[in-house]
Amino acid sequence: MGFLGASKTEECEIFGDFGWFIQGTLGLLSFSSLVIKRYMEKNPRTWKIWFMDASKQATSAGILHVLNLYLSHSVKSGDQCVWYFLNYTVDTILGMALCYLLLHSVERCLKYSNKFAFKSGYYGEDTNICLWVYQLWIWIGIILIVKGVIWITMTLFIEPLQFFGGLLLVPFSGHPQLELIAVMIFIPLTLNSLVFWITDSFLKNDKDIEIETDLELIADYKKNMLV
Repeated sequence: MGFLGASKTEECEIFGDFGWFIQGTLGLLSFSSLVIKRYMEKNPRTWKIWFMDASKQATSAGILHVLNLYLSHSVKSGDQCVWYFLNYTVDTILGMALCYLLLHSVERCLKYSNKFAFKSGYYGEDTNICLWVYQLWIWIGIILIVKGVIWITMTLFIEPLQFFGGLLLVPFSGHPQLELIAVMIFIPLTLNSLVFWITDSFLKNDKDIEIETDLELIADYKKNMLV
């Protein structure tokens, strides 16, 4: 790795052919965790509802991945894989918590609005595609806001973060492909599966939640739960 003494040719590259292959493999393996989770649910969602829930997360994960790749490439100093690793780790630990808080804050702020109220994962009696699109845009907005906050924070501490990330990846120094596999497969796969699992739990409709409002949206929701 560059700032650890290795030559530029020995740095990990995330945009090469091998890098794209690794990224595709990561996406496929990570998304499969949601399929496993669906089969393990006590009251499984229909495949249509599951797909609508999962597609929101898949879309946001894809956007985040592209942003992380771009931001990692835009950093002129240090190793691309180190910066991607840092981006990914902070997104996972801090980003998920912020997204959860922001999603529920938005739900609470809008719950008394007849026009804009929503319950994440509830798409109406007929699984209305418009409700899904509305929730998708809200979720994407939350993801982008959180990512912006995290990126600004990280750029303020770019040098110490790069040094710390480099220390964590010292065992792979001089072995860029092994570093790429670790940064893009083993570490993200573990974190991704955990994040996908937890995020799906708060994006899907929780049938046990009591909602105190007279909105038609919530009234229909309660009616469905009593059937």
